[in-house]
Amino acid sequence: MQTWGRYTVFSCIERTHLVEVYDAYLPISADLVRRVHIRRPAKAEDGARALVQHARRAVQLSSGHVAPILELTYAADVPMVVCAALPGRTLATLRAQSQGLQVGLDIHAILAIGVGLLAGVGHAHQHTDPNGQLVGLVHRDLRPETVWIGFDGTIQVDGFGYAVDSSAPSGPPPPDIFPLYWAPELINGGAIDHRSDVFSVGAILLQLLTGQSAWPGRTSQDQIRSAQLGQVNLLSRSAPQVAIELQRIVDSALSIDPDERPPSAAVFRDELARLLYRSEPAYSTQRLSSAVAMVLGEAATEDRTRSEAAYDHLSQLEPGLVVEPRSSPDSSPIDSAEPTPPPPPQPT
Repeated sequence: MQTWGRYTVFSCIERTHLVEVYDAYLPISADLVRRVHIRRPAKAEDGARALVQHARRAVQLSSGHVAPILELTYAADVPMVVCAALPGRTLATLRAQSQGLQVGLDIHAILAIGVGLLAGVGHAHQHTDPNGQLVGLVHRDLRPETVWIGFDGTIQVDGFGYAVDSSAPSGPPPPDIFPLYWAPELINGGAIDHRSDVFSVGAILLQLLTGQSAWPGRTSQDQIRSAQLGQVNLLSRSAPQVAIELQRIVDSALSIDPDERPPSAAVFRDELARLLYRSEPAYSTQRLSSAVAMVLGEAATEDRTRSEAAYDHLSQLEPGLVVEPRSSPDSSPIDSAEPTPPPPPQPT
Protein backbone atom coordinates (compact mmCIF):
# COMPACT_ATOMS: atom_id res chain seq x y z
CA MET A 1 0.00 0.00 0.00
CA GLN A 2 1.22 3.49 -0.88
CA THR A 3 -0.07 7.02 -0.49
CA TRP A 4 0.04 9.31 -3.53
CA GLY A 5 -1.32 12.67 -2.47
CA ARG A 6 -4.93 12.15 -1.40
CA TYR A 7 -5.04 8.61 -2.79
CA THR A 8 -4.44 5.31 -1.02
CA VAL A 9 -2.97 2.99 -3.66
CA PHE A 10 -3.07 -0.77 -3.22
CA SER A 11 -1.75 -2.50 -6.35
CA CYS A 12 -0.94 -2.29 -10.05
CA ILE A 13 -3.62 -4.23 -11.94
CA GLU A 14 -2.56 -3.72 -15.57
CA ARG A 15 0.56 -2.74 -17.52
CA THR A 16 0.97 -1.81 -21.17
CA HIS A 17 4.09 -0.53 -22.91
CA LEU A 18 3.09 3.07 -22.07
CA VAL A 19 0.76 3.01 -19.05
CA GLU A 20 0.38 1.33 -15.67
CA VAL A 21 -3.07 1.13 -14.06
CA TYR A 22 -3.39 1.11 -10.25
CA ASP A 23 -6.28 0.30 -7.95
CA ALA A 24 -6.77 3.09 -5.41
CA TYR A 25 -9.24 4.78 -3.08
CA LEU A 26 -10.12 8.44 -2.62
CA PRO A 27 -11.82 9.83 0.53
CA ILE A 28 -14.80 11.95 -0.53
CA SER A 29 -16.28 12.55 2.93
CA ALA A 30 -15.64 11.63 6.54
CA ASP A 31 -17.23 8.21 6.13
CA LEU A 32 -17.26 7.57 2.37
CA VAL A 33 -14.49 6.57 -0.05
CA ARG A 34 -14.55 6.12 -3.81
CA ARG A 35 -12.71 3.39 -5.63
CA VAL A 36 -10.71 4.78 -8.56
CA HIS A 37 -8.15 3.70 -11.12
CA ILE A 38 -4.96 5.71 -11.48
CA ARG A 39 -3.02 5.67 -14.73
CA ARG A 40 0.68 6.52 -14.57
CA PRO A 41 3.25 6.47 -17.37
CA ALA A 42 5.30 3.32 -17.78
CA LYS A 43 7.88 5.34 -19.71
CA ALA A 44 9.09 8.50 -18.07
CA GLU A 45 9.06 11.11 -20.84
CA ASP A 46 7.10 9.86 -23.86
CA GLY A 47 4.56 8.06 -21.69
CA ALA A 48 4.04 11.13 -19.52
CA ARG A 49 3.33 13.37 -22.51
CA ALA A 50 0.89 10.87 -23.99
CA LEU A 51 -0.88 10.38 -20.67
CA VAL A 52 -1.38 14.10 -20.10
CA GLN A 53 -2.65 14.49 -23.66
CA HIS A 54 -5.00 11.54 -23.11
CA ALA A 55 -6.46 13.22 -20.02
CA ARG A 56 -7.00 16.49 -21.87
CA ARG A 57 -8.76 14.73 -24.72
CA ALA A 58 -10.78 12.23 -22.71
CA VAL A 59 -12.13 14.80 -20.25
CA GLN A 60 -13.96 16.41 -23.19
CA LEU A 61 -15.57 13.11 -24.21
CA SER A 62 -18.36 12.46 -21.74
CA SER A 63 -19.57 8.97 -22.62
CA GLY A 64 -20.19 5.61 -21.03
CA HIS A 65 -17.68 4.20 -23.51
CA VAL A 66 -14.84 6.52 -22.47
CA ALA A 67 -13.46 6.25 -18.92
CA PRO A 68 -14.56 9.40 -17.00
CA ILE A 69 -11.56 11.50 -15.96
CA LEU A 70 -11.85 12.69 -12.36
CA GLU A 71 -8.52 14.45 -12.04
CA LEU A 72 -5.13 15.06 -13.62
CA THR A 73 -2.61 15.49 -10.83
CA TYR A 74 1.04 14.81 -10.03
CA ALA A 75 2.93 12.81 -7.42
CA ALA A 76 6.72 13.32 -7.24
CA ASP A 77 6.47 15.17 -10.58
CA VAL A 78 4.92 12.12 -12.26
CA PRO A 79 1.49 12.72 -13.87
CA MET A 80 -1.45 10.68 -12.63
CA VAL A 81 -4.76 10.43 -14.44
CA VAL A 82 -7.51 9.47 -12.03
CA CYS A 83 -10.55 7.73 -13.53
CA ALA A 84 -13.72 6.25 -12.15
CA ALA A 85 -12.94 2.61 -11.42
CA LEU A 86 -14.22 -0.02 -13.83
CA PRO A 87 -12.91 -3.37 -12.56
CA GLY A 88 -11.61 -5.24 -15.58
CA ARG A 89 -8.64 -5.63 -17.89
CA THR A 90 -7.51 -4.53 -21.33
CA LEU A 91 -8.61 -6.39 -24.43
CA ALA A 92 -4.94 -7.36 -24.86
CA THR A 93 -5.00 -9.17 -21.51
CA LEU A 94 -8.32 -10.80 -22.35
CA ARG A 95 -6.90 -12.06 -25.64
CA ALA A 96 -3.65 -13.29 -24.07
CA GLN A 97 -5.52 -15.11 -21.30
CA SER A 98 -7.84 -16.64 -23.85
CA GLN A 99 -4.89 -18.02 -25.78
CA GLY A 100 -3.17 -19.26 -22.62
CA LEU A 101 -6.29 -21.05 -21.38
CA GLN A 102 -7.23 -22.18 -24.90
CA VAL A 103 -10.70 -20.76 -24.29
CA GLY A 104 -11.75 -18.76 -27.33
CA LEU A 105 -14.28 -15.95 -27.26
CA ASP A 106 -17.47 -16.96 -29.05
CA ILE A 107 -18.60 -15.06 -32.12
CA HIS A 108 -21.37 -13.23 -30.24
CA ALA A 109 -18.91 -11.92 -27.64
CA ILE A 110 -16.57 -10.68 -30.39
CA LEU A 111 -19.46 -8.92 -32.14
CA ALA A 112 -20.54 -7.34 -28.84
CA ILE A 113 -16.98 -6.13 -28.18
CA GLY A 114 -16.91 -4.61 -31.66
CA VAL A 115 -20.25 -2.87 -31.10
CA GLY A 116 -19.11 -1.38 -27.77
CA LEU A 117 -15.73 -0.34 -29.13
CA LEU A 118 -17.26 1.36 -32.15
CA ALA A 119 -19.79 3.16 -29.93
CA GLY A 120 -16.88 4.78 -28.09
CA VAL A 121 -14.90 5.51 -31.24
CA GLY A 122 -17.95 6.94 -32.95
CA HIS A 123 -18.66 9.19 -29.99
CA ALA A 124 -15.09 10.52 -30.13
CA HIS A 125 -15.46 11.19 -33.84
CA GLN A 126 -18.51 13.34 -33.13
CA HIS A 127 -16.61 15.61 -30.73
CA THR A 128 -17.15 19.30 -31.49
CA ASP A 129 -15.35 22.52 -30.63
CA PRO A 130 -16.97 25.30 -28.52
CA ASN A 131 -18.68 26.59 -31.69
CA GLY A 132 -20.34 23.25 -32.32
CA GLN A 133 -18.12 22.34 -35.28
CA LEU A 134 -16.70 18.83 -35.66
CA VAL A 135 -12.99 18.81 -34.91
CA GLY A 136 -12.39 15.64 -36.90
CA LEU A 137 -10.82 13.73 -34.00
CA VAL A 138 -8.81 10.65 -35.03
CA HIS A 139 -7.67 8.31 -32.25
CA ARG A 140 -4.65 6.89 -34.16
CA ASP A 141 -3.74 4.36 -31.47
CA LEU A 142 -6.63 1.90 -31.39
CA ARG A 143 -5.29 -1.51 -30.39
CA PRO A 144 -6.19 -4.13 -27.76
CA GLU A 145 -4.06 -2.31 -25.17
CA THR A 146 -6.22 0.81 -25.48
CA VAL A 147 -9.55 -1.01 -25.11
CA TRP A 148 -10.72 -1.66 -21.54
CA ILE A 149 -13.25 -4.43 -20.83
CA GLY A 150 -15.02 -4.41 -17.50
CA PHE A 151 -15.79 -7.66 -15.74
CA ASP A 152 -19.41 -6.51 -16.05
CA GLY A 153 -19.17 -6.39 -19.87
CA THR A 154 -18.73 -2.62 -20.23
CA ILE A 155 -16.40 -1.55 -23.07
CA GLN A 156 -14.35 1.66 -22.76
CA VAL A 157 -11.96 3.31 -25.21
CA ASP A 158 -8.68 4.44 -23.69
CA GLY A 159 -5.36 5.82 -24.92
CA PHE A 160 -6.25 9.16 -26.52
CA GLY A 161 -2.67 10.35 -26.00
CA TYR A 162 -1.87 10.34 -29.72
CA ALA A 163 -5.25 11.54 -30.99
CA VAL A 164 -5.18 14.37 -33.53
CA ASP A 165 -7.60 16.57 -35.40
CA SER A 166 -7.74 15.42 -39.00
CA SER A 167 -8.01 19.04 -40.16
CA ALA A 168 -4.52 19.76 -38.79
CA PRO A 169 -1.24 18.29 -40.09
CA SER A 170 -0.47 15.25 -37.95
CA GLY A 171 3.07 14.42 -39.03
CA PRO A 172 4.41 10.88 -38.68
CA PRO A 173 2.99 8.73 -35.87
CA PRO A 174 5.12 8.62 -32.72
CA PRO A 175 7.52 5.66 -32.60
CA ASP A 176 5.78 4.28 -29.49
CA ILE A 177 2.75 3.32 -31.59
CA PHE A 178 3.09 -0.16 -33.11
CA PRO A 179 1.90 -0.34 -36.74
CA LEU A 180 0.03 -3.63 -36.35
CA TYR A 181 -3.36 -1.87 -36.35
CA TRP A 182 -2.57 1.22 -38.43
CA ALA A 183 -4.45 2.12 -41.58
CA PRO A 184 -2.24 2.19 -44.71
CA GLU A 185 -2.58 5.96 -45.08
CA LEU A 186 -1.24 6.39 -41.55
CA ILE A 187 1.73 4.14 -42.24
CA ASN A 188 2.43 5.80 -45.59
CA GLY A 189 2.15 9.36 -44.26
CA GLY A 190 -1.01 10.20 -46.21
CA ALA A 191 -4.06 12.21 -45.19
CA ILE A 192 -6.01 10.61 -42.34
CA ASP A 193 -9.57 10.95 -41.08
CA HIS A 194 -12.11 9.01 -39.01
CA ARG A 195 -11.95 6.11 -41.50
CA SER A 196 -8.37 5.46 -40.40
CA ASP A 197 -9.82 4.44 -37.02
CA VAL A 198 -12.42 2.30 -38.81
CA PHE A 199 -9.54 0.32 -40.33
CA SER A 200 -7.93 -0.11 -36.89
CA VAL A 201 -11.15 -1.55 -35.43
CA GLY A 202 -11.34 -3.90 -38.41
CA ALA A 203 -7.77 -5.01 -37.67
CA ILE A 204 -8.67 -5.66 -34.02
CA LEU A 205 -11.71 -7.73 -35.03
CA LEU A 206 -9.65 -9.70 -37.56
CA GLN A 207 -7.16 -10.58 -34.83
CA LEU A 208 -9.92 -11.60 -32.39
CA LEU A 209 -11.56 -13.79 -35.03
CA THR A 210 -8.46 -15.40 -36.57
CA GLY A 211 -5.41 -14.62 -34.43
CA GLN A 212 -3.83 -12.94 -37.45
CA SER A 213 -2.74 -9.33 -37.87
CA ALA A 214 -3.99 -7.14 -40.69
CA TRP A 215 -0.46 -6.68 -42.04
CA PRO A 216 1.53 -9.88 -42.70
CA GLY A 217 5.06 -9.94 -41.35
CA ARG A 218 7.14 -11.06 -38.40
CA THR A 219 8.54 -7.61 -37.58
CA SER A 220 7.17 -4.08 -37.64
CA GLN A 221 9.32 -3.37 -40.70
CA ASP A 222 7.83 -6.37 -42.51
CA GLN A 223 4.34 -5.13 -41.65
CA ILE A 224 5.11 -1.60 -42.83
CA ARG A 225 6.37 -3.09 -46.10
CA SER A 226 3.12 -5.08 -46.45
CA ALA A 227 1.14 -1.87 -45.95
CA GLN A 228 3.21 -0.03 -48.53
CA LEU A 229 2.52 -2.85 -50.99
CA GLY A 230 -1.18 -2.98 -50.11
CA GLN A 231 -0.93 -6.59 -48.91
CA VAL A 232 -3.61 -6.86 -46.23
CA ASN A 233 -4.99 -10.00 -44.60
CA LEU A 234 -8.73 -10.26 -45.14
CA LEU A 235 -11.21 -12.22 -43.05
CA SER A 236 -12.62 -13.93 -46.16
CA ARG A 237 -9.19 -15.44 -46.90
CA SER A 238 -8.11 -16.05 -43.29
CA ALA A 239 -11.36 -17.62 -42.04
CA PRO A 240 -13.62 -18.64 -44.95
CA GLN A 241 -15.76 -20.65 -42.49
CA VAL A 242 -17.00 -17.42 -40.85
CA ALA A 243 -20.41 -16.15 -41.90
CA ILE A 244 -20.24 -14.43 -45.29
CA GLU A 245 -21.94 -11.29 -43.98
CA LEU A 246 -19.33 -10.91 -41.24
CA GLN A 247 -16.58 -11.48 -43.82
CA ARG A 248 -18.03 -8.67 -45.91
CA ILE A 249 -18.29 -6.25 -42.98
CA VAL A 250 -14.75 -6.81 -41.67
CA ASP A 251 -13.18 -6.96 -45.14
CA SER A 252 -14.76 -3.64 -46.06
CA ALA A 253 -13.27 -2.05 -42.91
CA LEU A 254 -9.86 -3.36 -43.99
CA SER A 255 -10.05 -1.85 -47.47
CA ILE A 256 -6.87 -0.16 -48.63
CA ASP A 257 -8.95 2.67 -50.11
CA PRO A 258 -10.68 4.65 -47.33
CA ASP A 259 -13.60 5.34 -49.68
CA GLU A 260 -14.39 1.62 -49.70
CA ARG A 261 -14.61 1.35 -45.90
CA PRO A 262 -17.74 1.98 -43.85
CA PRO A 263 -18.16 5.76 -43.99
CA SER A 264 -18.23 6.12 -40.21
CA ALA A 265 -17.76 4.20 -36.98
CA ALA A 266 -21.53 4.50 -36.44
CA VAL A 267 -22.30 2.74 -39.74
CA PHE A 268 -19.74 0.03 -38.94
CA ARG A 269 -21.26 -0.41 -35.48
CA ASP A 270 -24.79 -0.65 -36.87
CA GLU A 271 -23.74 -3.38 -39.31
CA LEU A 272 -22.23 -5.45 -36.49
CA ALA A 273 -25.20 -4.75 -34.22
CA ARG A 274 -27.69 -5.91 -36.85
CA LEU A 275 -25.69 -9.09 -37.41
CA LEU A 276 -25.56 -9.73 -33.65
CA TYR A 277 -29.28 -9.00 -33.29
CA ARG A 278 -30.22 -11.39 -36.11
CA SER A 279 -28.13 -14.22 -34.68
CA GLU A 280 -28.87 -13.62 -30.97
CA PRO A 281 -31.62 -11.00 -30.37
CA ALA A 282 -31.42 -11.17 -26.56
CA TYR A 283 -27.62 -10.89 -26.30
CA SER A 284 -26.92 -8.53 -23.40
CA THR A 285 -24.07 -6.94 -21.48
CA GLN A 286 -24.59 -9.65 -18.85
CA ARG A 287 -24.03 -12.31 -21.51
CA LEU A 288 -20.81 -10.58 -22.53
CA SER A 289 -19.85 -10.44 -18.85
CA SER A 290 -20.30 -14.21 -18.64
CA ALA A 291 -18.10 -14.71 -21.70
CA VAL A 292 -15.42 -12.46 -20.19
CA ALA A 293 -15.66 -14.41 -16.91
CA MET A 294 -14.85 -17.63 -18.76
CA VAL A 295 -11.46 -16.11 -19.55
CA LEU A 296 -10.82 -13.59 -16.77
CA GLY A 297 -12.61 -15.32 -13.91
CA GLU A 298 -9.42 -15.71 -11.90
CA ALA A 299 -8.56 -12.04 -12.37
CA ALA A 300 -12.08 -11.05 -11.31
CA THR A 301 -11.80 -13.19 -8.18
CA GLU A 302 -8.44 -11.62 -7.36
CA ASP A 303 -9.98 -8.19 -7.91
CA ARG A 304 -12.80 -8.89 -5.46
CA THR A 305 -10.39 -10.32 -2.89
CA ARG A 306 -8.09 -7.31 -3.20
CA SER A 307 -11.03 -4.92 -2.98
CA GLU A 308 -12.32 -6.63 0.18
CA ALA A 309 -8.84 -6.53 1.75
CA ALA A 310 -8.52 -2.83 0.90
CA TYR A 311 -11.94 -2.10 2.39
CA ASP A 312 -11.07 -4.04 5.56
CA HIS A 313 -7.82 -2.09 5.88
CA LEU A 314 -9.53 1.27 5.37
CA SER A 315 -12.33 0.31 7.79
CA GLN A 316 -9.79 -0.37 10.50
CA LEU A 317 -8.43 3.13 10.00
CA GLU A 318 -11.89 4.71 9.85
CA PRO A 319 -14.61 2.57 11.51
CA GLY A 320 -17.95 2.84 9.72
CA LEU A 321 -16.34 3.74 6.39
CA VAL A 322 -18.42 2.95 3.29
CA VAL A 323 -17.20 2.42 -0.27
CA GLU A 324 -19.30 4.25 -2.83
CA PRO A 325 -21.32 1.58 -4.71
CA ARG A 326 -21.22 1.00 -8.44
CA SER A 327 -24.30 0.35 -10.55
CA SER A 328 -25.21 -3.20 -11.56
CA PRO A 329 -24.48 -4.56 -15.06
CA ASP A 330 -27.08 -3.82 -17.70
CA SER A 331 -29.26 -6.75 -18.71
CA SER A 332 -30.75 -5.06 -21.77
CA PRO A 333 -29.72 -6.03 -25.31
CA ILE A 334 -26.20 -4.99 -26.21
CA ASP A 335 -27.36 -2.52 -28.86
CA SER A 336 -30.36 -1.70 -31.00
CA ALA A 337 -30.65 -3.08 -34.49
CA GLU A 338 -32.09 0.25 -35.54
CA PRO A 339 -29.69 2.25 -37.72
CA THR A 340 -28.04 5.35 -36.33
CA PRO A 341 -28.72 8.65 -38.12
CA PRO A 342 -25.81 9.61 -40.39
CA PRO A 343 -23.16 11.87 -38.81
CA PRO A 344 -22.75 15.50 -39.84
CA PRO A 345 -20.22 16.09 -42.63
CA GLN A 346 -16.59 15.99 -41.58
CA PRO A 347 -14.60 19.23 -41.80
CA THR A 348 -12.75 19.80 -45.06
